[in-house]
Amino acid sequence: MANVKNFGLEGVASSVQLGKGNATLQGSTARITAMDPTGATLVNVQAANPVQAQDVVTMNYLDSQTGMTFNLGTPTDNGLASGAVPLTSATTVTNAVDKLNEILGKLVPTSPATFPGGQTLTVTGAGSALLASGAVPDNTSGGTLPAVAGATVSRVTAATVSSSTIGDNGTTGFVGPGDSGTVQALVNGSVVDSQVMTGGVSKASGVLRISNDNAYPAATPGFWYSFRSTINGATATQGWNRLSLNDTAASATPDVYFVRDNITTAPVVSSGTVAQNAAGTLAYSSSVPHYNTGASLVASFNATNIAGETYSSGNILSFSPSAGGIFGTQGFAAGAGGLSNPVARQTTTFAATNLPINLNATNVFASGRVIGSATNPSGTGTSTFGPTILVMNGTAGSGVYELNIPVTIAANGGPSSNGARITMSTGNNPSDVVTLTSNTWTSSSSINAWDATVVAGVLQNDVNNYSTFLPAGPNLSSHNATQYVTLMFQRTAVSKFNIAVTGTYAGMWVQMPGLTTQYTATANGWYNMFAPYNGSGKPGDTNGANGSLGCALAGNATGSSGSFTCTFGTLSSTNSANNIVLVRFALTAGQTISALSFITSTN
Repeated sequence: MANVKNFGLEGVASSVQLGKGNATLQGSTARITAMDPTGATLVNVQAANPVQAQDVVTMNYLDSQTGMTFNLGTPTDNGLASGAVPLTSATTVTNAVDKLNEILGKLVPTSPATFPGGQTLTVTGAGSALLASGAVPDNTSGGTLPAVAGATVSRVTAATVSSSTIGDNGTTGFVGPGDSGTVQALVNGSVVDSQVMTGGVSKASGVLRISNDNAYPAATPGFWYSFRSTINGATATQGWNRLSLNDTAASATPDVYFVRDNITTAPVVSSGTVAQNAAGTLAYSSSVPHYNTGASLVASFNATNIAGETYSSGNILSFSPSAGGIFGTQGFAAGAGGLSNPVARQTTTFAATNLPINLNATNVFASGRVIGSATNPSGTGTSTFGPTILVMNGTAGSGVYELNIPVTIAANGGPSSNGARITMSTGNNPSDVVTLTSNTWTSSSSINAWDATVVAGVLQNDVNNYSTFLPAGPNLSSHNATQYVTLMFQRTAVSKFNIAVTGTYAGMWVQMPGLTTQYTATANGWYNMFAPYNGSGKPGDTNGANGSLGCALAGNATGSSGSFTCTFGTLSSTNSANNIVLVRFALTAGQTISALSFITSTN
């Protein structure tokens, strides 16, 4: 290479090409530049890592350096002033930044929890039900279904759904960041709506709703933003669905799974029938049989809409009494009553056939029918069907038992038993002579056309055809329009007492056999509770009586409910035959008495 001398200096040209077609080095008074062969484009220069202070620095060397390598050095004012953070010129950059960050961390308020802050979504208004068996449609597009047939699931029926809110309630639950990232609403794995978060955002339409994107904390704004988000009106498809909210600057909520069911109405129950399965032991009242113990029935009915994509937990089919508590409610869940377990999806028709009903009531005198029920998650359908069922078991409670009418009048040293029905001829004032043994009432024997009945604890004018009841009994449809019942009790030293009655009746009379008969010329010894006591002496219309057959004291019997005082004036049951007192009622069509007792006088 030729040497060139300029101004007494020896060197090469200012642009030297390093081999044919290779890069060139170009020199100037300020720098050396490596260029491509054309001299138009810079090219790279490689060198070893620096050793001396003036050595060229390579990228590899720079990449290997950290803030722990470089010291702060001396500032332009020649000293690092003492302050909140102790620093020297020898403090590394990393340590200095760390100390400063620790101080700032004490000054900056705590940020809101990172979305979703441990909160989870729920589907607003969703109920719970059991998942039906079979191919329930899966619309979740790759979701992991959380339940199998027979397990509990969240259930909706509407075509759109909304979710609970992720975010604060005004006091707790603040989540962020509200000034970065994008919040997304996902339905069945797909983003259906989103919102870029820039701080102060509000979104009041669409599936995704954003609200309260405010500075946090409110007392010291300028640091963070928190917000609330929810899903509103997302489309739900029949079968499985899932929802979630995602924040690209944070994370996503867990998926919330639910089933949209196509059954939106309660079942319809129809075509119900009831038949006797076992009669057990029967009890009789006024010749009418009643179930007593050990009886059972069978019932059948049809029901619609037992299951769509879900079905009810607990009893799906059940029987209950329409009145009187004649049996306890009896039900059938999945796996019983002919139902599969789990119940098959889209069970829209079902025939319940010969399901058992045990007549298991205790201390019940009552009548009623069967109410058949079918239940799905949308509601319960019922139907009352079958014949009237009659039950007599244990004690009558507040009802009427013809062989045991409560008497709470003091015995006064004499007989203390309750009252009982006796036989007697027809008419308001029959002339039958009553003794303790001649008028005994037998509840299982046939009755006369003028006899009222006591059936299922109710004294009534009765023209029922009991052959259509359960258990089947006599046909009373041809019995008289006016019917009677006569009741007897024994007490000594009774000259007045109260008759407590609940119901309606056409007439009420009283008698003391062998005694009041002496003082009535026209009524065969019967005094009338619909007429007032004359005020003195003994009631009656002969033999020195007061001239009136009325015996009601302080208010007449009215033919309706009440407690009415009967007085015999100066007469006493001590002097009647065997201390007997009789009470007689007449009942016309539709009249019934549901409670009756004889109690101490209140007047």
